Amino acid sequence: MIFYAMTYVLNFFKRVTRKRSVSLLNYLLFYSFISLVLYHWPLVSYVFENVDYKSSGSSSLIASVLIAHICINVIFLSFISLSGINVPRHLGALFFIGNSIALYFMVSYNIMLDKTMMGNVLNTNSAEALDLYHPKIFLYIIFFGILPALYLYRFKILKTRLWKKLIIIICALLIAVIWAFLNSSTWLWFDKHSKHLGARILPWNYTINSLRYYLEQREKPKLKLLSDLYFEETEDTLVVLVIGEAARRANFSLYGYQRPTNRQLSQQDSLTALKATSCSTYTTASIECMLSHQGSKKGFTRYENLPSYLNRFGVKVLWRTANWGEPEMQVDLFQKKREIANINDKKCKNMHYDEALLCSLAEQIENLHGKRTLVVLHQGGSHGPLYSKKYPKEFEYFTPSCKTVELQKCSQEELVNAYDNTILYNDHFLNALIEILKQEKKRVLMLYMSDHGESLGEKGFYLHGTPKQIAPRYQYEIPFLVWTNEEFRKTRQLKPRQKEYTQDVIFHSILGAFAGKSQDYNPELDIFENKR
Repeated sequence: MIFYAMTYVLNFFKRVTRKRSVSLLNYLLFYSFISLVLYHWPLVSYVFENVDYKSSGSSSLIASVLIAHICINVIFLSFISLSGINVPRHLGALFFIGNSIALYFMVSYNIMLDKTMMGNVLNTNSAEALDLYHPKIFLYIIFFGILPALYLYRFKILKTRLWKKLIIIICALLIAVIWAFLNSSTWLWFDKHSKHLGARILPWNYTINSLRYYLEQREKPKLKLLSDLYFEETEDTLVVLVIGEAARRANFSLYGYQRPTNRQLSQQDSLTALKATSCSTYTTASIECMLSHQGSKKGFTRYENLPSYLNRFGVKVLWRTANWGEPEMQVDLFQKKREIANINDKKCKNMHYDEALLCSLAEQIENLHGKRTLVVLHQGGSHGPLYSKKYPKEFEYFTPSCKTVELQKCSQEELVNAYDNTILYNDHFLNALIEILKQEKKRVLMLYMSDHGESLGEKGFYLHGTPKQIAPRYQYEIPFLVWTNEEFRKTRQLKPRQKEYTQDVIFHSILGAFAGKSQDYNPELDIFENKR
């Protein structure tokens, strides 16, 4: 059976490639075959890894994947051909080029192009995008994109009458439906693996999921204001929230990691290391969760976030960022790292790194003249894949380190060394911040929490952004550090420590630090309690 099928495919392939002019059906079948061979080995590999060969239905399950792939292509491109017989050629060529780029990232970083990941892609800034590129991507574009696309243009599709196009669409639909019902025993398997399969089918993974993300963003309702806020205490208070980037808890020596990645912070008094998990495995969703009074339990109604809420009731808010993904908000001053560097280029060192966020920070806080002040520092942190670019040379402590975006070409030791150097630099950053805050005479609270974690090749996963339901724990187990000065500890103290916290506590703990009260404040999610 398999032999005859392969013989038929080979004969069909020879017959089509000899001709310059082909029928629409032959073109669509040929396109589907080329697409399967060139771009779907990650899909086929996943199927073979997750099929029980001892099961009697394993062969029909594999066949179902292939037939689904062919039918989807035939139905879609036949429908597109209704607008013009050459449209499938042009669109197919564009898909091949898009597929080549998607394939590069799927193979290089073992990522899934689902809606979440496409949201990351569409929100990535130019600097981070450049960090992801390697000259190898151009080889993918040439050999998997441009050359196959040009080969498609070798064929001219014969004019096809409307009724024939409709018959092709109807027949493909019937084949798909009949096959699905004849193999209903495979439905449970497809339901279980649907997320993995859908994220590996090109070009539908990046096209449909980009559209889904766009529609989701477009349909977001307008922000609703939170309830009135008042403050029970009059003491001057400064709260600094540091949002880390891709810092995983497992590589912090404060949590038992064997390497000395927190040499400076471990010497700080009044620093508490708490365990936490992130709401998501990508930046925008995690920040939204941190700054929302609903946290991970957000509904369809969108509310103003913490900086806007506090600012509306008189709290001075300064936001400094070396990253991206910040939500829409109302603050007194929003500064990007580049802007800070341009103003203070000769005043501070390491201005191309996260330390730029600390430059003239004390003066900036003083200039706000706030009785209550919130400062948010959004780090570039440990964002991959080029970890070696995230820290100055003097922090190249663990060697040899990985210095390429092709992480799979680095040894595990080199990759971990480069990542640990970013954590070591982060340790220096936070320690320097604490030393600055020690000079303040008002009540001071510093919270550090990473947006999400990071995978370093464990089980073939790299970077982050994998759907949380299936993500390795390294992508959502994060550090949560708390530092307070003596003035703050006179009025507030940590509650008995929980086993693990979520990002939901940030909003309510900061509100509580300002002694803020409102209908939207939940004291159960405040990690502090009054001493008075």
